[in-house]
Amino acid sequence: MSTICANYRAFGNQPIDATFDAGGEVRSTGLSFEDYNRMGTEDSKLHQYRRMDTPAWAMRPAECKKVVVRWVEFRAGIIKPPTTASLPDRMLAALQKIDRVTRPALKVRLSELVRVVVELRQRGASAKTIEDAERKIRETDSQLLILKRPASICAAIIYRHYMVGYDSVTIGESLNLAAGTVRKILWKVRVIAGDLGVGPKVVVNHKPRYTRKKKQKSRTGKMRLK
Repeated sequence: MSTICANYRAFGNQPIDATFDAGGEVRSTGLSFEDYNRMGTEDSKLHQYRRMDTPAWAMRPAECKKVVVRWVEFRAGIIKPPTTASLPDRMLAALQKIDRVTRPALKVRLSELVRVVVELRQRGASAKTIEDAERKIRETDSQLLILKRPASICAAIIYRHYMVGYDSVTIGESLNLAAGTVRKILWKVRVIAGDLGVGPKVVVNHKPRYTRKKKQKSRTGKMRLK
């Protein structure tokens, strides 16, 4: 039997939901009506539109697992994984390399960046220089956070974006990540899915930021810009 009462003012610290089992045992959520005074609400809105449709591989556990494993291998620096190994073995090898090589290297880099920021402040460097160095610290710290549980982070981002419908800002707030980092991971898993053949091939175009104008001689012999 379950008893739920909405008139919390009359019951004070009584449980909100209590279930009475055989033998007189009582199961409850641990929340009382008095806890309402110390509780808040949080809204999670669905993304109203999406630039790309939900890929089919995101809704197929077997294909999604391949994408997550390959993404973790990329983070571990494994460019060519063994083709004969199973997915659990590949995941284990990637996680071991991350713990053995990647995360220690990032910790050393983080300590070096902190030392650089301290020296810049002591020398009275410009605000922009200090801000750029601090941005690198935040990026490195974010990478360490991701690599602490890379498979869980990747799977959570895929699920919350494609299955639940959250945008990158909402996902980032829930996982303590920047929205830009979430978008990069979503882009990378799409590229991986295309490379694995479980999704459409993603064409990556690296366009230069600017094109240098070629110099050409005119009829008078002087150099002019084309």
